[in-house]
Amino acid sequence: VLRSHFKHSTGLVGLAVNPHARAEAAALHRRILQDVRVLPAAAGYRLAVEKMAKERLELLDGPLEQFELEKKLE
Repeated sequence: VLRSHFKHSTGLVGLAVNPHARAEAAALHRRILQDVRVLPAAAGYRLAVEKMAKERLELLDGPLEQFELEKKLE
């Protein structure tokens, strides 16, 4: 069974599918990594945010198909 490479529905009433979601999410995580630099390097919150953002950015920049990516990011 072939799956469409384009998501047709978010499953949420009134919320349209963003055809550029992957690129926009990657840009957002890069921005988070920049913005969190104002915190002290050893701050627990900064370390946790950087870890999460880097992990997600690695997935977003990777070769996963859209549906696999969504499952990993849940």
